[in-house]
Amino acid sequence: IRFHDGRYHGSGHWPPAPARLFQALVAGAAWPCRQGEQSPAGEACGATLDTDKQHRALAWLELRDAPVILAPASQKGQRYINYVPNNDLDAVGGDPGRVSEIRAPKTITPRLFDKHLPLFYAWPFEDNEENRAHALTLCTLADSLYQLGRGVDMAWASAERVGAEEAEQRMEEHRKTHGGIIYRPSSGVTGGTVLDCPESGSLDSLINRYDAMGRRFSIRYKRRKPTKRDPAEKVVDGRDFNLPPPPRFRPVAYNSPSTYQLYDLRDSDPGKSEKFQPMPLTAIVTLVERVRDQAAARLKQALPTQTENIERVFGQLKEVNEADKAHRIRIMPLPSIGHEHANSSIRRVLLEVPPACPLRSDDIAWAFSALHVLVDDKRTLLVTADDWRMAAHYGIEKNGSKNKPSHLWHSWTPIALPERAARRRIDPLHQREQAKDGKERLQEEGNAIAAVYQALRHAGITTAVKSIRVQPEPFHPKGARAEEFASGTRFSRHRLWHVEIRFTESPIGPVVIGDGRYLGLGLMAPVNEKKR
Repeated sequence: IRFHDGRYHGSGHWPPAPARLFQALVAGAAWPCRQGEQSPAGEACGATLDTDKQHRALAWLELRDAPVILAPASQKGQRYINYVPNNDLDAVGGDPGRVSEIRAPKTITPRLFDKHLPLFYAWPFEDNEENRAHALTLCTLADSLYQLGRGVDMAWASAERVGAEEAEQRMEEHRKTHGGIIYRPSSGVTGGTVLDCPESGSLDSLINRYDAMGRRFSIRYKRRKPTKRDPAEKVVDGRDFNLPPPPRFRPVAYNSPSTYQLYDLRDSDPGKSEKFQPMPLTAIVTLVERVRDQAAARLKQALPTQTENIERVFGQLKEVNEADKAHRIRIMPLPSIGHEHANSSIRRVLLEVPPACPLRSDDIAWAFSALHVLVDDKRTLLVTADDWRMAAHYGIEKNGSKNKPSHLWHSWTPIALPERAARRRIDPLHQREQAKDGKERLQEEGNAIAAVYQALRHAGITTAVKSIRVQPEPFHPKGARAEEFASGTRFSRHRLWHVEIRFTESPIGPVVIGDGRYLGLGLMAPVNEKKR
């Protein structure tokens, strides 16, 4: 699918749902009929398709599994309001000249993307003669598509039948060359992006809805005694509005997860490369900044034409807007936890590449691999890790690692909250005079709890919260007070809080929140309540 403009005005999630494409194909097939042409039987087409062959092909498509989608990276445009006439002319006496008095606002938020990059929809099917015939019909039918979304979203389509491996290879090569996000349907997944897909009966529901739209207003009659002047027994009593039946589709969760890469911090001495080089827990921000800057410099040297994209992805632009955050990588040093003798020092670094990242994930992984970093007079080497069991302690499942679901999560690095949630500073020389009473402490904690709710929303965590507790002290004996992480950072020590969150359902890790979530702060881990 290619759009005439790099804008999409349809409601709902991005990318356009497969159900929208299905509707667009039906509309394209029926377009000649709406121009007044006749069906092969010589009758007006109405809501019927051009041929039975197209009807059978669309009915076949609605029975296929949900398609894989490749869509270009997008961002929300400026929201605006259109004032359109409401369908209530009787309210102004039927006078078209007074239509401005019944205009209703319609809020529209367009999606902006590169108009030169197409969308791909890949529907799978078993290879046999009947299926190939239906697929070929749909390939021809795709030429009739003229819009996708609202009426202003002019688009055109082309289709072909290819092997499954070739389709995957094409989409992956296009993603690596031009960027974009691959959306795959996920059975049993409740998160991610939920898109409507056609199901059995979708085509008939669209045809029935089209027919019902033409009969949505009906005349209501009443009986009366006939007279000589008017012998009719029925007279018009009013008009009724009949709501057309909704189209029939099924919601499908599309899971387009981030790409993760785990690195061990090893001794940079070639003879000791098998040994870990642990970093202090409180030096986590410095470690992230050093790793980020050196990896970005290496990538700029290798890809000089991508300098602006690299700075955007690594968060090095002077002016960063909300849309840039969807493209940014996240570097998360992982404290060693999960065992009673673990001392919570940093031995591993987790790299997260979001699906909307404009750079290739393998190029970014290369920039971090075998990277030498100096922190607090300690030189360490980043080596690609094979053991993902530590990541499982933070709710991340990969390479066979499993984590038990937990509703209770604790912060291991403090959450940086806005200034309005900061604690009042007490002068160490006047602690008795400036001591806080219970009311002030309660007010500070209440402000911090409200800010945590906002931090969850900004981090895109939609799981419902049952309770929140905040404190400057760590929740674990091997942890560190929140203030100890502020040295050498842009965050005031009074803005840092340790947080305990009890969710109604177990979220999918990693859970990283707060203003410092791109600098290693705000990292949380699930709690095994059976061991407490």
